[in-house]
Amino acid sequence: MTVRTIVAIGAAAISLFGVLPGAASATDYCVLPNTGCGGTNVDTFQKALDLADNAPDADRILLGAVTYVAPTTGGFDYSEAGAPVEIIGKGAGQTILTAPTGASSVLRLFGSSDSSVHDLGIKTPANVAVDYAGLSTDGLARRIDVTDAQPQIGTDRTGVHLENGGTLEDSSVALNGIPTRGVWIDVGGGTVRGSSIAAYFALSSAYGARIERSRFVTSGGGVIAGRNLTTIDNSVIVVGQNGVALAANPQPGSPATLNADGITILTPDHISTRAVWAATPAAPAENAQVNVRNSIIQGGKFEASAMGAGHAGIAISYSDLDPGGDEINGANASITESHTTNVGDPGFADPQLGDFHLLPSSPLIDAGDPGTPAGLDMEGSPRLVDGNGDGTARRDMGAFEYQTGLGTSGAPPPPLPAVDPGAGTPPADTQAPVIIGFRATPSAFALARAATPISARNARGTRFRYTLSEAARVTLKLQRVRPGRRYVTVGTLRRSAAQGMNHIRFTGRIGVRALRPGHYRGVISATDTAGNHSALRRAAFRIARA
Repeated sequence: MTVRTIVAIGAAAISLFGVLPGAASATDYCVLPNTGCGGTNVDTFQKALDLADNAPDADRILLGAVTYVAPTTGGFDYSEAGAPVEIIGKGAGQTILTAPTGASSVLRLFGSSDSSVHDLGIKTPANVAVDYAGLSTDGLARRIDVTDAQPQIGTDRTGVHLENGGTLEDSSVALNGIPTRGVWIDVGGGTVRGSSIAAYFALSSAYGARIERSRFVTSGGGVIAGRNLTTIDNSVIVVGQNGVALAANPQPGSPATLNADGITILTPDHISTRAVWAATPAAPAENAQVNVRNSIIQGGKFEASAMGAGHAGIAISYSDLDPGGDEINGANASITESHTTNVGDPGFADPQLGDFHLLPSSPLIDAGDPGTPAGLDMEGSPRLVDGNGDGTARRDMGAFEYQTGLGTSGAPPPPLPAVDPGAGTPPADTQAPVIIGFRATPSAFALARAATPISARNARGTRFRYTLSEAARVTLKLQRVRPGRRYVTVGTLRRSAAQGMNHIRFTGRIGVRALRPGHYRGVISATDTAGNHSALRRAAFRIARA
């Protein structure tokens, strides 16, 4: 077959650097209408950005629960490497940044790795310019939701652009149509962790990247490596027809290596769909290598294509896959497999609803590489659990480790930071709660006769299970799956929850109102006493007919 270059990676981003004399104490800028933050009130967001870069101190900009529209199509801009800044919103669903129609950007934040933006949404305006990027940064972007607006005119656009070590964490990107890139990692590399990315090309790594505990939904390309080394661990990739999940596509002057460990890949079994692809069409003299281990690969072919002197290789070990779809093109191309299986049904909890936890009966429990060191899975639960009860703890295949005694997920909370009792006034709490191991047990059940309390002082029951890193107020939204994979909220439960393991009993009723049989999901979040919000966690369940 003819091999097509999946994505063209190039175009260097421009960073502006400036050094200004003098020193000053850090300032909090309160952007209207957020007048109660205790700092200096400023009438516009861009004005606060301009004030923050006047001195090499670490200022903060606090935004209100409104939509801020950039004054120009260039978007909001902060480019001062010597003056880090922290931009703080009221939450991704409350503080929204956008720009006029035809914009090339919404927010450019270049103030070194010490700069950050968190807890806000970025909305792509209509009919954006060529090479549009919603957020571009070399700092930390945390709890950011990037969404599209309609109409678009088919312009190539990117949700998040990272460079020089920029990080996207606990965030989501959802872009519509072709051509779109969820995350573009540029010169200097970057990191994506704990995030959900949906776009035609989910993630393009032009200069190397670190990807952890993330979910990718794509119809074109999942994770595409163009130069240097890209690693992806403990993640899920769902690919549509004609797409590719993992790809190494080197560019002139640099090989491309993609290492994947603990990945769950779902692709349609179609002649034009690739689970793994290593090829050298853009740089025939360079090497393309994809290494996969401890993974579950359902559907899709494996293709290695060497166009010249460079080598194109795929090496798969301790993974479950269909071995019948290999395609090798060129004398310098190879596909190798070691300790692989093809069990047929991997034993997912509910793949139709995107729940890829392993059931207790799964043959892929304790089937991974016995030499893999301990670590954490996609939900932060411990690896190397003796899931099959044979007396030996061993790695499972796929993104989720089966947790004995907790059904398909769950984990002890991470340790809290130590507090020095002699330190005087404790610092302000800025650490968000962490929810681990959220799931419904059982995932399919009939209605019970009793009502579910809508509000309760203490968490109780056995239906929804989760672990909290600290005491917090928990909100659980119950959403029904509608045609077209839409979700409609049908009820909300609220609880006061303690640090550690918690339970919410759910009978299939909101109060006394019975929910109709069908597929649902729970979406849980936690807020501590300081007002810090956790990332969202989701669990699928089904109400069966009695």
